[in-house]
Amino acid sequence: MPKAPIPRIEPPLHTVILRAAELAVKGCFLVLLLLTLSATTHAQLNYTIGSGVVTITGYSGMIGDLTIPGTIDGLPVVAIRDMAFFSRSDLWSVVIPNSVTSIGDNAFSGCYFMYAVTIPSSVSTIGKSAFRGCSDLSSLVIPNGVTSIGESAFAYCSDLLSVSIPSSVTIVGSYAFSDCSSLVSVSIPSSVTNLGVSPFWSCSRLSAITVSAENPSYSSVAGVLFNKTQTVLLQYPNSKAALYAIPNSVIATADGVFFRCSGLTNVTIPKSVTSIGGATFAGCTGLTSVTIPDSVTNIGASAFSGCSGLISVAIPPDVTRIQYGTFSQCTGLTSVTIPDGVTMIGEFVFDSCASLGTVSIPKTVTIIGDSAFWRCTGLTNVTIPNGVTSIGGSTFAGCTSLTSVIIPDGVTNIGISAFSGCSGLTSVTIPSRLAIMGSAAFVECSQLKSAYFRGNRPELGPGTSPNPKFPMPPTPSFVGTAATLFYLPGTTGWGPEFAGRPTALWNPSASTADSSAGLKSGKFGFNITGNNDIEVVVEACADLSLPVWLSVGTNTLTGGSSFFADSAWTNHPSRFYRFRSP
Repeated sequence: MPKAPIPRIEPPLHTVILRAAELAVKGCFLVLLLLTLSATTHAQLNYTIGSGVVTITGYSGMIGDLTIPGTIDGLPVVAIRDMAFFSRSDLWSVVIPNSVTSIGDNAFSGCYFMYAVTIPSSVSTIGKSAFRGCSDLSSLVIPNGVTSIGESAFAYCSDLLSVSIPSSVTIVGSYAFSDCSSLVSVSIPSSVTNLGVSPFWSCSRLSAITVSAENPSYSSVAGVLFNKTQTVLLQYPNSKAALYAIPNSVIATADGVFFRCSGLTNVTIPKSVTSIGGATFAGCTGLTSVTIPDSVTNIGASAFSGCSGLISVAIPPDVTRIQYGTFSQCTGLTSVTIPDGVTMIGEFVFDSCASLGTVSIPKTVTIIGDSAFWRCTGLTNVTIPNGVTSIGGSTFAGCTSLTSVIIPDGVTNIGISAFSGCSGLTSVTIPSRLAIMGSAAFVECSQLKSAYFRGNRPELGPGTSPNPKFPMPPTPSFVGTAATLFYLPGTTGWGPEFAGRPTALWNPSASTADSSAGLKSGKFGFNITGNNDIEVVVEACADLSLPVWLSVGTNTLTGGSSFFADSAWTNHPSRFYRFRSP
């Protein structure tokens, strides 16, 4: 049963002046605090008792420099609970007694003014994010006795200059020392047999990771971290050389190997590599080119995200899925080669690739994920393959230069905001099988004058809401446009308005029985009649058994009629015509 905190006893008070010089460095004002005498520490500590031992759960009042007692009420203090001192900006230093064996998850996370910590040799486990964000912590001694350092345990300890991992440690969790921007070098002892993902992720000054030669699981070459057999490249220190050739023994790169190596300008990937891990080159802003060998069959999520200097890239022929955010925010990317065989372009793959003018999506693609081309402001046209049945939310949102898009007939769903903000789009043809038109699908397409629906009136999709328990009504799909929505004769469900815009019947027909049809001034022609001011594209072919339809003219039915004339009719033994929307 948890014990209630002991009532606070107010002893005589004395005034303590904070370390003025230290706080002045941080731009803080000189302040005065009223702290109780050290004799009241027990009274201000919150704790629970169970099975004859004490667990510290927090602290009441202002803290300052804290020494945790080894016993309370005659019972040993053995643990500091999860979140016990979470985000206590008034904690400057802490001395942990020899009785404590575990420091819980997030126990001191966010104590950004804490400059010193004494961890006793009795501690065996340092929990997840235990000291995450203790940015003033400049030195750290992990005692011999600690066996496990949790995930992100010391992440964002930006003043941490050095760390010594003792020979008792067997586990170092993922991102354990990530974003320790002052850390220069680190040594991994022979005892460590379990390293999580990128334990030294984004340590901007790190120049070397050295592994004991006796370590059975890991190795290092010139300060670069590998598995023991050097078939997997695990981490490249952020401040190493700008040029690097991956050894020929490597068959895979782990997640985040070169993450935020902003000084890396060139890397050679050997033909032995078959897999590039997630975020492998993410944030490598200095990388201008990369050759991915044909041996690679897998490229992980966000592999090249944020490589703003990357200009062009060719995806190897045996890659079948382009995963989440692979080239997101590659703002300098002008061309990308996607091979036949790719079936999926995932979410955010080309997000914010503002320099990408054209992209050829192979016919094998069946899935294009949400926001795949979001904010590709340089993209001018795109053809969506016939195998695609759904266009995700915000897929082409913010593509302000997009002037034309071909949506195949197999598409049954257009997602929320799929083409929102495509201000260069003037017309669009909606496929006949479309069942759901997403909320705000074409909202703020300011130049959109017409949309041509080939099928029955679709349903409007749901609105957007940060809380699914309180859904918002759908935003009409064509709000912010000047579009007239045209539908075909024989389709159902249409009224005078849909999705925020007026509708009209698109009903052109050829008048071949009247005197207008035939030769006039050496041209074959006929009248096209229909609703006033609708646009009609006339296509022609010479052989219906092998039809190749070519556009031969566009007519606007001013006053409900327009004469079409074909000057090239004499070049063909026969000529067939048909109409389509622009």
